[in-house]
Amino acid sequence: MKYYKLSMDMERENDIICHYKNDFGIQQNIFNVGKVFEGWDNKFWFYYDKQEGAFPTDYLANDKGWFVVSSKLKKLLENMNTEIQFLPIQIKERTHNEELVGYYIRHNIYSK
Repeated sequence: MKYYKLSMDMERENDIICHYKNDFGIQQNIFNVGKVFEGWDNKFWFYYDKQEGAFPTDYLANDKGWFVVSSKLKKLLENMNTEIQFLPIQIKERTHNEELVGYYIRHNIYSK
């Protein structure tokens, strides 16, 4: 078995940091229980401010503490044959409404 560790680059500046406005009642730790998340309706939005950071990374920091990944990282994780549910999210720049496409919440599913 191989193990990998992903971490944020805390020294680089200008990375996008996502914030939510409405969590639609979704608890912060809901993606730690290991069960398939039912009823995802794709209406969850994160927002970022270019003044705070404008560089889109493959692992986006956010104020929910969720594991938000790019399509590129999603594909890499899928190729590792892991049990992961990927929930698509919307990300928009706060001032200019530019949309950042191809991001997902990564949610591990634990087999019984």
